[in-house]
Amino acid sequence: MLKFRCEHCEKKISVPDEYAGKRVRCPGCEEAVSVPEESMDGGMMDELLSLPEVKAGVSEVEVPSAAPLVNRPAEEEKPDVSFLGVFAYPFKGAGKYIILACLLIVIVRDTLIGIPMIGRAAMAIGLLFSAYVSALLLSIISSSANGDSEMPDWPNLSSWWDDVIVPVVSAYALVVIWFLPAIVYKYAANDFSAEIYWALIGLGCLVSPMVLLVAVLFGSLQAINPVLIMGSIFKILPSYLGAVALLLLVVGAEVLLSYVNFSFRYLEVLLGIYFSIVVMRILGLIYYKNEHKLGWF
Repeated sequence: MLKFRCEHCEKKISVPDEYAGKRVRCPGCEEAVSVPEESMDGGMMDELLSLPEVKAGVSEVEVPSAAPLVNRPAEEEKPDVSFLGVFAYPFKGAGKYIILACLLIVIVRDTLIGIPMIGRAAMAIGLLFSAYVSALLLSIISSSANGDSEMPDWPNLSSWWDDVIVPVVSAYALVVIWFLPAIVYKYAANDFSAEIYWALIGLGCLVSPMVLLVAVLFGSLQAINPVLIMGSIFKILPSYLGAVALLLLVVGAEVLLSYVNFSFRYLEVLLGIYFSIVVMRILGLIYYKNEHKLGWF
C-alpha cells in the first residue's frame, strides 16, 4: 500500500501500489491528487507537508471520471460485508484462479521434492513461494480495509527482500511479541500457575487480530504500542469481539478439517488456502467497518 497525504486537505490516503504515479480523487475534499511512487509516512511526511511547494495546488490536468476514489470504491461497488459475503469473497474476480494457481504450485513442488537430484532446490523454492503467498494474504488485509470487493492481484515483486520477506516477517514477528509474556512466564516463573499462563495466552489471542491489522496498515512498531492496540479494541469492542468470534469459527473449522482423512489429499491444501483468505478478509473489514471510530488516519 502507498500512504501519503492530500496536498489540499492533508487527509491521509492509502491506495494499492498499482496506483503509483496516477491521478486519484481525495475522499476528503474530492480534489485531484497525484499518487507518489513511494509512501511518505512518519516524520518525513509531516516535515515535507509543512513546505509551501508541497501544498501547491494540483496542476490543471483533466482527471477522467473513471479515476478511482481513494479508500472507498464507488457507491455501487461497496463490498459485501455480510456473513455470506465474507465466505464468498475468495471466489470473486481473480480469486478462484489465484487459489487454483496456489494449489497447482503446491502439487508441482511436492512432485519435484520426490526427485533426488532437485528435491532440496524444490523445497527451497516452496519456502519462497509460501512467503510470497503470505505477502498476498497480507495484501488482502489492506485491500479489504480499503473497501475493495475483490481479491487483489499478486503482489509486486521488484525485490524479494523488500516486497516479500521484510513485510511478512515483520508483520508476524509483531504478533509473536504479544505472546512473549506467556513464553517468558512459562520458562522463568518460580511459582508457575496454569491459570496465569493461559490468561496470557488468551490475551495474545485476543489482541492478535488488531496487532496484525495495525502492522499491515501502519507498517511500523505501532503494533506493539499497548495504548494504541488496547485503546483501538475498546473503541470498537462489540464489533471487534464479533469479528474475533467469527475468526475463531473459521480457524476452528480449518483445524477440524485437518483431522479429516480426505481421499484427495490436496483438498486439505485447497481448504487451507480458502480459509486463510477468509481470515484476512475479516481482518481488513474490521477497519473498513470501523474506520471513523478508530480514527487512525
